[in-house]
Amino acid sequence: MIGAFIESMDEMIAIGFFPSIKSESQFDPKAIVIDGNNPPIAGARLGKDQFGNPAWFVQDPENETKYLQLGKN
Repeated sequence: MIGAFIESMDEMIAIGFFPSIKSESQFDPKAIVIDGNNPPIAGARLGKDQFGNPAWFVQDPENETKYLQLGKN
């Protein structure tokens, strides 16, 4: 019975009775992926920037209680 249901649903999808949902997003092989196990600089720590995005930080040499974001001017 379940097999018949699945088969009938597949047929209805194939003929367009149920519109297929296609994602507009595409896989980008060049996308930057942050791996927390491989910091760009020894001692860097993974955190979030002011917008909530992942970012790397290093300890501020002038203030040991603060961190500086890498790649930010």
